[in-house]
Amino acid sequence: MGEADWERARITQGRPAAGAELTADFNPYEAGLCHAVSLDKGCYIGQETLAKLSNTNGVKQQLWGLQLSCRATPGAAITAAPAEAAADSGSSSSSAGGEVLGRLTSYANLEKSGHFGLGYIRCRKGGVQVPLKGITVLVDGQPAKVVDVPYATRQLPTAGAAAGTAAGAAEASADSLQDRAAAAKQAKQAEKAAQEAAKAERLKAMQERLAAFQAAQQKPKQQ
Repeated sequence: MGEADWERARITQGRPAAGAELTADFNPYEAGLCHAVSLDKGCYIGQETLAKLSNTNGVKQQLWGLQLSCRATPGAAITAAPAEAAADSGSSSSSAGGEVLGRLTSYANLEKSGHFGLGYIRCRKGGVQVPLKGITVLVDGQPAKVVDVPYATRQLPTAGAAAGTAAGAAEASADSLQDRAAAAKQAKQAEKAAQEAAKAERLKAMQERLAAFQAAQQKPKQQ
C-alpha cells in the first residue's frame, strides 16, 4: 500500500493523525479516542481535565466524517447549511452567511467514490449535546453530509445513560441542527423532570416508613 492509499484509508476510517486531528487544540475525547482513555491509571498530564469532561459530559466538539460534494482544502470552514443559519446574533459567521461550526482537518479524493474529509464540528448548542450524524453542513460553502467513521468512539468513560438517551431522541426526531438542538434540550428537560419526580417519590416513601416506625415505637409507651 502506497502513502496516498494509506492516507485515503486513514481518512475514511476516521483515524486522527498528528498535525491534522491530533494537535494541542483538541483533546482525545474530541478526536473520537474515548476507547484509548483510562481514568483509573496513574496520574498523567490532562487526566483531571478529561475526568471533568467525562463527569459533566462537557465535550464541545467532535471529529466526524464528511461526505463532500467536491474537492476541499484542509482548514476550510464548516458552517451551518442555510436552513440551520438561525444562529444567535452574537455567533461568528462565514462568508457564506452560516454559523461557523468547525474546520476541515483532512481531505481525500476517493476517485470513483467521490470526496471525503474529516473535520471537527461543534456538538453543543444551548447547553446540551446535539447529535450530528446525518445533518447537512457547508464546507467552504459547498454542501456536505456528516457521517460516522469506524474508528471513532464517542461514549465517555463515565458519561451517564441519560445523555445518550437525550441524544438518541434528538437524532430520531429531526434532521436539522436547530431542530435537533431543540429536541435535545426538551429531552434533557424531560429527563430532569423524571429524575426530580423519582426523587420526590423516594423521599415520600422514606417519610412514610419513618412515620410508621415512629408510630410503632409509640404504641408500647401508650400501653
